[in-house]
Amino acid sequence: MIPSQQALMLNSALAFERLIKSPHGQIRGSSEEPNKGITWDRLEEVETYISQLQAASRQLMSENRKLRKVHFAIVEKIVRLLDVDLLRNQPRWRSELAEIRYMLAEVANQGGYPPDHMAPWKAHLDRQLYKVLECQYRSGLEALSERMPELRVDMVYQQSRLCFRPPFEEVVVLFTGALIIDPLFGIGPHPYASNQTSGTWTGQHLIGWELPSLGGRWLFNEVRRILPPLRANLSRDYEHFEMSPPSFSTSEEVAKDLDEHEIMWSQYENFSNELDQLAQEDWISFRSKCYLFDEFLTTWFNKLRSSEANPMTVRLQREIDRYWEVVPALKWVRGDVLSPDHWLELFRLIGLPRGTKLEQLTFGDLLRASRLIVEHAEALKSLTHRAQAEVVVREALQELDVWGAGATFTLTDYTDSAGHTVCLVKDWKDIVSQDQLARCQRALNEYLEDKRSIFPRFYFLGDDDLLEILGQSTNPVVIQTHLRKLFQGIHHVQFDGLNDLVTGKSSVATLTAMCSMDGEVVPLQRPIQLTNEVEVWLGRLATEMQSTLSDILAQCLGEGSAENKRRSRLDPNAYPGQVLTLSEAIHFARNAEEALNCGRLSSLKKDLQAQLTAYTSVDLNFLRTAGMEESAVDPIQSNQTRTHPSISRVLVAKLNALVLDTVHAIDIVDQLIQAGAATSRDWAWQRQLRFYMNATSRSDTTSGPRQSVPRVCMVDAQFNFTFEYQGNAPRLVHTPLTDKCYLTLTQALRMGLGGNPYGPAGTGKTESVKALGGLMGRQVGLSLALLFLFYSSYHKSVVKCLSFTHENILCIGQ
Repeated sequence: MIPSQQALMLNSALAFERLIKSPHGQIRGSSEEPNKGITWDRLEEVETYISQLQAASRQLMSENRKLRKVHFAIVEKIVRLLDVDLLRNQPRWRSELAEIRYMLAEVANQGGYPPDHMAPWKAHLDRQLYKVLECQYRSGLEALSERMPELRVDMVYQQSRLCFRPPFEEVVVLFTGALIIDPLFGIGPHPYASNQTSGTWTGQHLIGWELPSLGGRWLFNEVRRILPPLRANLSRDYEHFEMSPPSFSTSEEVAKDLDEHEIMWSQYENFSNELDQLAQEDWISFRSKCYLFDEFLTTWFNKLRSSEANPMTVRLQREIDRYWEVVPALKWVRGDVLSPDHWLELFRLIGLPRGTKLEQLTFGDLLRASRLIVEHAEALKSLTHRAQAEVVVREALQELDVWGAGATFTLTDYTDSAGHTVCLVKDWKDIVSQDQLARCQRALNEYLEDKRSIFPRFYFLGDDDLLEILGQSTNPVVIQTHLRKLFQGIHHVQFDGLNDLVTGKSSVATLTAMCSMDGEVVPLQRPIQLTNEVEVWLGRLATEMQSTLSDILAQCLGEGSAENKRRSRLDPNAYPGQVLTLSEAIHFARNAEEALNCGRLSSLKKDLQAQLTAYTSVDLNFLRTAGMEESAVDPIQSNQTRTHPSISRVLVAKLNALVLDTVHAIDIVDQLIQAGAATSRDWAWQRQLRFYMNATSRSDTTSGPRQSVPRVCMVDAQFNFTFEYQGNAPRLVHTPLTDKCYLTLTQALRMGLGGNPYGPAGTGKTESVKALGGLMGRQVGLSLALLFLFYSSYHKSVVKCLSFTHENILCIGQ
């Protein structure tokens, strides 16, 4: 085993060692005792163990032979390089080294050896190759004069002395020029790179471009080195002759000036070096990393802003601004979808010379053409879009070619009316049937889309549920099943004439009341007749729901005009919980602003605390008995106080909501007192969610009931309360974080934007959005991304937006 290859054999050797140390575990598994040996009386185990030993040994020897064979082959190639002249046969050296690298990579890939295991072997081969290179370098230097081009020098007798023709100095220049021409090309790579696109330069031009700058740098460093010792020696001489110390103000000014120029030009040098590193990247690999160029410009822009202004920073700033102009246009020269013909047109637009190949294109070539890229940005954009469209066509044609190359048809003979036999494709019938099915599906989708455009709440139902409703528009069971998906707070509804409809009598069922999940019953002021056009009577239900709640709110606010009287005759059964909480919020906003303007916040707090005490001391059993007696005496009032087996749960939900709102109102008053608010325009009051009733109420007819429109306000955002029935949904406890969430979302709604509450799971993001929608009386839809959507005025909704939402939800459901 070759010592440098021992690391490669480590895994096989360890496996062989494990087999020798624990033979029993290798045969029977880990369930037996690992230290129990193999005895000769167990012939099967002995034979199995011997076969495993032989297989492991063969594998170890086979792997060693393969590695040794590759090693000796590589060593033989390295030895052959001793006889290859490095100066005259450089291509031969490159090919041999490429073969060696390929053999090493093939061994690593086939054997799965990690890089750290390959490192000792590679280091050994590197040392052998270094020996050969050193030998070739020495022999090349010794024979360098023999390989130099022949220079003819004549010795002549002229002007009474011997001399050379051409002169000795010219011979030296010719000889050294032949030696240093390649290094000089290495000194100036940038002018030489520019030579490929801008013009023809010569080696003498490059030398003349570099040598002055190198000479100036050498002189600069020499002056910096000499000045401090001179100043120290001069000071010692003055001290030796007991003279006063000289003034080095001019020297210090020169040194300071040199330091400033060094810092200034080193800054430019660093900028150029970093830019050159990016410019040397080939465009094929760099076009997906254009962000590095943007980061480079941003970094240097921040550096220049933080440094002191000087001529160099101004120059660099101009260059950064020029490069920043081309950054947005770089996406049009990425060329991900460009064909070779498109690349030629792109090269023509940005002024690159003919013969430029994509494989040789660098980022520096594009930087040098930045001005043309900015000028022809629109043309490049059009070229990219045209190439993108052609890609689709090319891919389609390619797929068609692939399909045509492997397509097979099942044919059958058919005799036509003329007696000719023709071949028919038997699969054509299936294709026609599939096309008919697709047309039926499109017609069905158009029909469902028409229904959804009439009643947009149908977008919240899948196609199967919508077809079931449309097919059984007067079936109460089907209606009750899907109604809760269309109306957030309506759990089920009550019908009149349902028995006659079931028994077959010629009677029309009407929808008379809506019920929440907790059993709250809200009678509709105008019953809705069920017809076969389900989208029509469901639209009437949505309109009547809002109208009924609006009228009940007006009645509640009218009865509660006298505050003390309203408290003394508190009857939660008289109104829906949503109306009760909304009326309390409107009264609180009015009373709070009056208290702010009059300076009676402490009195308002006492009233609220008394109101809280009244709510928490209500006897639920007494209210339920009183409600039953009142409904027996007054049949008209009984429509609004109709008892239910779950009336206790409804009462508890209503009182819980009132108690929580009263506690929040007391907290708001405390905040106003602490902030020292004195008017209703103070921020402490404006940032609260406030409810008002419009001063001028509207009515559909001059003789009909007046419908008040409450307003929901927060800072300068105002929204109309839309009377979407919420039922008896649990109330969200108000916290400072909830208020901030409400404030952010309402301002986003005012500006026509969306809101995306962000935070860990379980922190109340979804509940905050739902609670805000409930407080505004709106249907709330929450997508998986927690983008909030308040759905109101469905008939005014944009159909395309709702259709897009429906299609996405349908995909998720499928």
